Amino acid sequence: MLNRRDILKIAGAFCGFGLTSFSATGLKANNETKEEPFIYYSTIHPDGRIIIPQLLRNKVKMKGYSNVYIALHVFDDCINIYSQHEWDCLKEKINKNLNGPTKGYAEYFIERVISSVQGTKIDNHGRMFVSDELRNHVGIGVGEDIIILDRDRKIEIWSMKKWYPEKFRS
Repeated sequence: MLNRRDILKIAGAFCGFGLTSFSATGLKANNETKEEPFIYYSTIHPDGRIIIPQLLRNKVKMKGYSNVYIALHVFDDCINIYSQHEWDCLKEKINKNLNGPTKGYAEYFIERVISSVQGTKIDNHGRMFVSDELRNHVGIGVGEDIIILDRDRKIEIWSMKKWYPEKFRS
């Protein structure tokens, strides 16, 4: 059975955009219209911290991720990490939609995402604390392997079991 990495390789070759970068710490594919995320691997340490891999750490510093906001994803079972700037933009968009035709969606977003947000810092060693509440909500336990996706405007943290479910089926 194919895993997500294999599917991404096949899809990239089939669509004519292929892989532009591949290593043990990251995988990236480009498309003319959509850029796929880098994929990194890490672990939740016993104290609830995540260590951001070195390659991502350098990009995170350039994007201004020192004070960050961690929140649940609106639909998926993952955790999003936003820089101060991106979080402010997101709140502004939601506030604009509270009085329009998409009011119901904005209220759901507030209930799911904004109510779960926690502010934290990424230290000089790339460590960041993620609360038990958020980790438990998306099914990430202490000591568990995780996937970290570097999206354009946010970073996503996924349980390895949810990202590669075919490897963990009984």
